[in-house]
Amino acid sequence: MATLCPGCFEEEVSTGGEPCPTCGWSGEQDRPPLALPVQTELKGRYQAGRVLGEPGGFGVTYLGYDRLQNEKVAIKEYFPREVAGRDTDGRSVVPHSGRGDEEFAYGKEQFLGEAQTLAQFDHANIVSVRDFFEANGTAYLVMDYYEGKPLEAYLEEQPDGCMEPGAATEVMLRILDGLKEMHREGYLHRDIKPENVYLTKEGRPILIDFGAARQAVGERSQSLSVVMTPGYAPYEQYRRNGDQGPYTDVYGAGATLYRMMTGEKPLPATDRVVEDTLQSPREVNPEVPEGLSRAVMGALAVGNKERLATAERLQVRLQGREEESGGTFQKESGQRDTGQRDTGQQKSRREGGQSSEKTPSESDGKSNVGGSSFRVRKRDDGRTEFSESKSGRLNNKSENVNIKNTRPNLAGKNARSNSQKEFPVKKVIKYSSILVIIVIILNWYLS
Repeated sequence: MATLCPGCFEEEVSTGGEPCPTCGWSGEQDRPPLALPVQTELKGRYQAGRVLGEPGGFGVTYLGYDRLQNEKVAIKEYFPREVAGRDTDGRSVVPHSGRGDEEFAYGKEQFLGEAQTLAQFDHANIVSVRDFFEANGTAYLVMDYYEGKPLEAYLEEQPDGCMEPGAATEVMLRILDGLKEMHREGYLHRDIKPENVYLTKEGRPILIDFGAARQAVGERSQSLSVVMTPGYAPYEQYRRNGDQGPYTDVYGAGATLYRMMTGEKPLPATDRVVEDTLQSPREVNPEVPEGLSRAVMGALAVGNKERLATAERLQVRLQGREEESGGTFQKESGQRDTGQRDTGQQKSRREGGQSSEKTPSESDGKSNVGGSSFRVRKRDDGRTEFSESKSGRLNNKSENVNIKNTRPNLAGKNARSNSQKEFPVKKVIKYSSILVIIVIILNWYLS
């Protein structure tokens, strides 16, 4: 009897164990002992195939096949090994005795909540979730399948274990596009690292494996090893009640970029608290430009008060549009003072024209889903207004960023006319004060 090969779901293979002519998979191939049996049916619609990557301590991801849509998918199974195991039937997942039952149930609830959250996003750099359900005593989420490999695997294949700084920055700028979308909706990733960035064959980076359920199980089981990854986790994640926010993901993004440009992961944040001996990217790799190196170190500040606060600000610094000495960033209003370089692209935008220079989202047609388009207009008060339209959201919204123009020739007529109106009043006050002083002196002299 022939069936689709569970190694690629592209060729029909016999059940006799003959290797697949396309991918070479055979029924005698070793399979992780905790994985579901090959060809397990889920929800009456999906087939579980080979295991993708190495099973983690929190779940197993399979290549799957959607018989309804006749296409490949990725299926992630909720399987926290610290609190649960596979039952004797080889399919069901059962929690360990004691507190494991409560922790498992709470983590499954968070896992399904995370799936529901991800299903709301439609962004080129965030994994696309198409279905989620409960079965076999646990939960599953079904995602789009992309040909490619994790960023960590790609880096390990490189001669020095790292990427050229410019290429690494382009990848990170797109990851930050996805993070900005998440943070706008009030969600955090909490586990950004090279293993959780997937590179498609076209070079598009996608954020995967979000950490909401992992965080939940870690908090209930009192196991910090479940929650964070040393080197990529900021100091606040080591504390039970650590104050976490967008800056928590900024640290993970900075650490990932550090690894991409140097071939080394940063020192654990706990080792840097008393004495910070972390070398800058430029000290490790002299090919990293000084400004880029400073931007990464700004994202890797141990204290969250000193760290770059948002994905947007890190993105600005990586693009060289804001230096430490050039301008301030106001989180509440979203305004930036422009202590920034005047690139050809920015000049073209101010003049309302087009630039031949492409943004990262424009360079790959598939990534335009998460890209940005800009509208420029001159306001009556002399400011230039950039209206940034985010196309990667289900409900498209616009976010206006007002950038104060510091060039003196753009101060505007209103400012001059206001000073002219105030000047006669100032003159009267000034001369009246002088007259009073003269009268006082004369009276003193004559007396």
